Amino acid sequence: MKNIEVVVAPEITPNYEVEGKLVVIIDIFRATTTIVTAMANGVKEVKTCLEVEDCIALKKQGFIVGGERDGVKVDGMDVDNSPLSFLDGTYAHQKFAISTTNGTKAIDMSLKAKEIIIGTFANLSAINEYINLSDLDVLLVCAGWKGKMSTEDFMFAGAVIASLPEQYCSADSADIAKSYFLKYVSNYKEKLDTCEHAFRLKKLGKQDNIDFCVQKDLYKIVPKYNTITKTFVL
Repeated sequence: MKNIEVVVAPEITPNYEVEGKLVVIIDIFRATTTIVTAMANGVKEVKTCLEVEDCIALKKQGFIVGGERDGVKVDGMDVDNSPLSFLDGTYAHQKFAISTTNGTKAIDMSLKAKEIIIGTFANLSAINEYINLSDLDVLLVCAGWKGKMSTEDFMFAGAVIASLPEQYCSADSADIAKSYFLKYVSNYKEKLDTCEHAFRLKKLGKQDNIDFCVQKDLYKIVPKYNTITKTFVL
């Protein structure tokens, strides 16, 4: 029996055994949705950076750079942390570096894992297929918001678990996430439109980002962390 657990914020990742596991990074609003969308629209690799300065410095290595702090695009970045920036294929065949408030921290805290992949509603079915084919125990690591859990990430974790065989749901965190998603399965978009982070984005005029980030199965790709290049690739 394979085990699956949900980590509700990066800061508590040290309380879990990461080594030897498959980690799914979840930051629905918006980093993981942006990474998946960028790669689905031709970006060839994505590097994540904890610090803004490190990200912007990668311009000298030919990277397109993007990201935010508190939901606002950082001065000096080429693009915002928005999946919509990549839909027209402008950055196809280029490299992308990103630094965000929460998502890139979740990745940094998970680097000891056997495998790290990027999950969001846009590639939900692809994530489930990948997990089903893996022999590894799974950690669903939610980016949350500044050390606190967030509804959208927890909802996605529940959506993943609800689509897996029963033997995966052996941890309390997995059972709770699954139950939470099933409670809202018929109207999860409406629920996520009223969560805390959605309100933050609405105040910034980003309703279009919210609407995009909750759509299921737009893409069939699974970005995976390459330990040699230290980037996400397909």
